[in-house]
Amino acid sequence: MNMMAAGLLAVSCLTVSCEKDPQQASPYDIHIQGINFTNMDAAPAGSVGTPDVHTTSGSFRMYLYPNPSMNHMSLELVVDNPQPLTLTVKLVHALYAGAPQDAIVENEMLAGTVAMSEVRELEAAAPGSGSGGIGGIVQGQRVHVDFEVDRLPRGFYRVYVTLSSGEQYWDNAWIAR
Repeated sequence: MNMMAAGLLAVSCLTVSCEKDPQQASPYDIHIQGINFTNMDAAPAGSVGTPDVHTTSGSFRMYLYPNPSMNHMSLELVVDNPQPLTLTVKLVHALYAGAPQDAIVENEMLAGTVAMSEVRELEAAAPGSGSGGIGGIVQGQRVHVDFEVDRLPRGFYRVYVTLSSGEQYWDNAWIAR
């Protein structure tokens, strides 16, 4: 085998071995288009870009606050469902091509990986058992999930909530310090 053929064989073997295995691709959509800003009380405070979020349905609502966050982030979930339910909450590293120029992003290499995960079991709710809540619109079970994000890299994230029925909701988050 001549040197040129051996070199091409080595390069092609290296190229094939370095390609990502599609089986190992992230199951999460890691490209976000914008962020909804919220204050410490979950009240809207503007936005940047075109937030591509799915936070409500007829029987479910989620509120992420404050956003952007520095050290602590909260998620308020409202479920109008009389049945027992399991909620899985995941904070996933994401990419935002349209990020503000002053954004410090330290998590690009982690895009698609789960930064935090939590599972909550809910008992069956009695009809009309809601107790107020954000904006006084809560009518069902309320679940509060807190994330201490002070040790996570600065950057953009997508918060996924998956119900035991398979329904999935998400919001985009910005951790900025």
